[in-house]
Amino acid sequence: IRKTGSYQNQVPQSFSEALYLAARQQEEIERMKPKAEFVDRYVESNGSIGFRRLANVLNADERDLKRFLIARKVIYDHGSGIMPYSNHIDAGRLEMKTGKGPNGHAFTQTRFTPRGVEWIAGEWAKRHAQLALKGGVD
Repeated sequence: IRKTGSYQNQVPQSFSEALYLAARQQEEIERMKPKAEFVDRYVESNGSIGFRRLANVLNADERDLKRFLIARKVIYDHGSGIMPYSNHIDAGRLEMKTGKGPNGHAFTQTRFTPRGVEWIAGEWAKRHAQLALKGGVD
């Protein structure tokens, strides 16, 4: 919306304006490309990802990430898999998915929502910054 309160007319009035608009749109597409690739690669249609994919997104060793999330009381080891603490479910960071596998057995899986991926990525980055300040010692 312009200062006048009306929408700016983006319809080009000449060939040169059309070329200029196309170039600006291409620049915007290129600027947004990394974000779009991230979403396409890592976020499934329902918006949540599993633990292994989360570790891949963060370029993290699965065992280190699991220890980190357990220490921060995000998840706990249930023996048959990881389970989220309810406060993180309530915050919309994690969710539980249930279903039936090809063998007919029911399963439960902890999934990380886009909000959870973003939050955990921030916490993981803070951890690495703190480790760097300490000289790499955890």
